[in-house]
Amino acid sequence: MRFKNYALPIAFLFLLGCGSKGEQKVAIEPVNVKVMTMSYNGDAGQQISYSATVKENKEISLTFQVSGNITAMNADKGQWVKKGQLLATLDATTFTEQYNTELARQKLAQDNYNRINDVYKKGSIAEIKLVEAKSNLDQTTSTARAAYQNIVHTKLFAPSDGYIGEKTAEAGDLASPGSSIFKLVKIEQVDVIVPVPELEINNLKKGQPAIVRIAALGDKKFEGKVDEIAVIAEDASHNYNVKVTVNNRDRQLKPGMIANVYFPENGKTKGTDSAKLSIPLSALQVNEQNQNFIYTVDKSSSKSVRRLVNCGPILDDRVTITNGLSAGDQVIIAGYQKITSGTPIKIIQ
Repeated sequence: MRFKNYALPIAFLFLLGCGSKGEQKVAIEPVNVKVMTMSYNGDAGQQISYSATVKENKEISLTFQVSGNITAMNADKGQWVKKGQLLATLDATTFTEQYNTELARQKLAQDNYNRINDVYKKGSIAEIKLVEAKSNLDQTTSTARAAYQNIVHTKLFAPSDGYIGEKTAEAGDLASPGSSIFKLVKIEQVDVIVPVPELEINNLKKGQPAIVRIAALGDKKFEGKVDEIAVIAEDASHNYNVKVTVNNRDRQLKPGMIANVYFPENGKTKGTDSAKLSIPLSALQVNEQNQNFIYTVDKSSSKSVRRLVNCGPILDDRVTITNGLSAGDQVIIAGYQKITSGTPIKIIQ
């Protein structure tokens, strides 16, 4: 009878213990992350940076005005040349022979004119004969002069100081009129081509100052001015090209260099609102629908939250957020690679 009294409580405790063990949950280890608290303070003074490319201010295509075999090429690509420097020559043999022939005809016409003129002065010949002789002399003189110019045109000289940007022929090639032999670029002043988004193009004015920074030159800064603002956008990007001219007397700026351009106005960049929030560019991600998103912290649950945002201009290595964030929000800027929305997180310094 005692056994029967204890059997039911023991069985009940056994079943209760089994049920509790089956309902135990495995704790998920939180992911360590670093965060940045959004604040409007500290954004003032940041400048909108536009990626740009340096181009030569002027490019001159150098060609021969006559055809012939090239006998010498006296300049190489990248070489600095001075105005009047001989760059290339053609074989002038044929043109020299033509000139000598025309020169002989001119001499004959001159002698004929002199004889007829002496006879005319004596009144022994009609005036029409003198006029014909003079016309023939003028014609042969012009032809000889043209033949001589062909000889002159067998030499190609630099029209101004500059760099040889392109060399498209070699000695032995056949040159023809209008075919480019060299391209001479002038970089005492350079153009910096800046693609500007359509939402910001109307903020810029011709003559407005600009700051050009070149990473390849140790982030050296150059001052320039807006010279041209395109009125037709590029088809693919819908950006408008803005041309900034920069003095380059020491010729440090080279065509093709990558630049960052700022348009300061009263100490700030035109179009920059100091009340905008910005985050590190690395924290911004893109989903399958090509939407920008970031991860923020849900303070009540210490979990990550995936949040869609709208982006504005890039500020150096940061991007402005125009919609989707507020002051006080905590944006995850490190460790976001290991989380999804709803992942438990632990904020570390």
